[in-house]
Amino acid sequence: MKQIIVIFILLINNLFNLLAQQCNNVPTNIPPLTGNVNALSPADSLQACSISGYATSDTIYFRVPDSVLNGNVILNSVIFDTIDLPAGLCWVTNRTNNTFNGGENGVIYISGTPTAPVGQYKVNFLVTATTSLGTYVMIDPQSYIPWWKYRLRIKCPGNVCTPMDNTQADSALSFIPYAPCSASPVATISPAGSDTICLGDSAMLTAPPGLGYSYLWSDVGHSTTQSILVSIGGTYSVTVYSGGDSAVSLPTVLTIAPYPADTLNMSGPSTFCQGGSITITPAQGNEYSYHWSTGATTSVLTVTITGSFDVSITNSYGCTTTSQTQVISVKPMPFDTITIAGSTLISQSESSYQWYLGGALLPGDTDITLLAPLNGAYSVLVEANNGCSTMSNSIYVISAGIDALPETPDFRIYPNPTCGSFTINLSNMGNISIKIFDALGLEVYVQTLDIAQQDEMLQINLGYAADGIYMVQVINNQGSENKTLVINR
Repeated sequence: MKQIIVIFILLINNLFNLLAQQCNNVPTNIPPLTGNVNALSPADSLQACSISGYATSDTIYFRVPDSVLNGNVILNSVIFDTIDLPAGLCWVTNRTNNTFNGGENGVIYISGTPTAPVGQYKVNFLVTATTSLGTYVMIDPQSYIPWWKYRLRIKCPGNVCTPMDNTQADSALSFIPYAPCSASPVATISPAGSDTICLGDSAMLTAPPGLGYSYLWSDVGHSTTQSILVSIGGTYSVTVYSGGDSAVSLPTVLTIAPYPADTLNMSGPSTFCQGGSITITPAQGNEYSYHWSTGATTSVLTVTITGSFDVSITNSYGCTTTSQTQVISVKPMPFDTITIAGSTLISQSESSYQWYLGGALLPGDTDITLLAPLNGAYSVLVEANNGCSTMSNSIYVISAGIDALPETPDFRIYPNPTCGSFTINLSNMGNISIKIFDALGLEVYVQTLDIAQQDEMLQINLGYAADGIYMVQVINNQGSENKTLVINR
C-alpha cells in the first residue's frame, strides 16, 4: 500500500506551475496505432528537432496499460489534464475529452512555433488516473512509470539536431540548454512588393532594425543605411549582414507615375460676344478626376461668362496637377431699337450700321438714319465698338411714297379693341384699298371696293388673327390714312 501511495502521489501544490497549453483548431482525427507496447512512440530520440521560430508538428502515439504495479492495480482510465510544453507549442489528443480507457490506444498531437530557448526539454504530464484503488491526480508520472518518458529538442536554424541526452537523472533532464542561436539577420523592405510615386516625389524604403545589423542596398549609390530615399523608378533590394551571416530581401519595384498635363484646350477665342460660349478641355486620361475653380467636376467646362478658370486634375496614382489659368472675357452686346419719324427710320448711336428691308440687305444704306424708299419691314444690323453686333427690332413702314389724304375722311373703326370682328365706317372716298398689317409688317388682309356714298359700313372678321396690335390702312387716289386696331380676346 505504501508503494502505491508513493507512485500515485498527489501534489496539488504544484498545479499552478503547469501550463494548460491545449490547442485550438488542430486535427483530432488522426487514427491511433494498433499494438500492445506500453510506451510513447516513436521514441523521442527518433523525433526530428523542432526549429526555433519555425512552425512544427509532432504526432506521438501511445497505449494506456490495463494495469500497473505488476498487475496488482487495475488502471481503468487516464485523463490528460495538462501537458507542459516549451513556449510556443500546444497539444491536443484525438479525444475531445482527452480520456482514454485502460488498454486503449491514443494520439497526442503537438504543434506550434517554438519561442522558448533552444535546448532539450522534458515533457511534463498532469493526468488523472482512475484505478481499482481510487482516483488520483498524478504530476510528472514519467518519474515513476518508464513508458511516460518523453523529450523534445529545439535547435537553432541551420544547426544539426543535437543527440538526445539521457545520461542524467530524470530530475536533471527538465531542461538541458543548447548554445544560443546567433542573430540570424532578417531582410525585408517596407513597403514590400511594389510602390508607386508621382514624378518628382520620393519614397522611403526601410529595412528591419536589428542589433549589429549592417545594410547594403542595390540603389545606384549602394547605400548602407537602414532606410533610403529614392526617386528613380526601378527594382530595389537590400542585403542585411549580422555576425558573418547575411540575408537578401525580396525586391520592391518602384514605379514613377507622371503628372497630368497642365494645358487647357479652348474650342475658340477666349474673348467673345455675349450669348456665345466656349468649352475648355483639360488633359484627358482613364480614371482621371477633375475639380474646377467653379466647383464643377466634369471633364469639360462650358463657359458663358467673364472670369478666370483653372482645374485640378488627379490621375489614378493620386498625382494632382493644377492647370494653367484661362481668362475668359465676354463682351456685352449692343442694344438697338428703331424709331420712326414719318418715313425716316432712326437707329441708336453705335459704330456701324447696315439696313435691311424684308430681311434683304440694302446696299449702301449704312447710316444711322434711313429714308424708307418702299413700304415694308425694316431692320438694322448695328455693330458696337467692341465688335459685337446685333439685329434690331423690325418696324413696318406703310406710308413710303404716298401722301396723306388732304382732308381726313370719316374713317372710324369700332369696336376697338375687338375680339376679331369689327366695323369700318367710310364715306365718299371713291375707289379704295383696305390693307391690314400685323406688328411685323406682314399683310394679313386686303380688299378693294368703291365707296360712292356716305356712311358705308364695312364688316371685317379677323377671327383667325392672333391677339395683338394691327395697322389698318385705307388708300385712294388722293392719299392714305392709317389707324391702329387692337385684337384682344
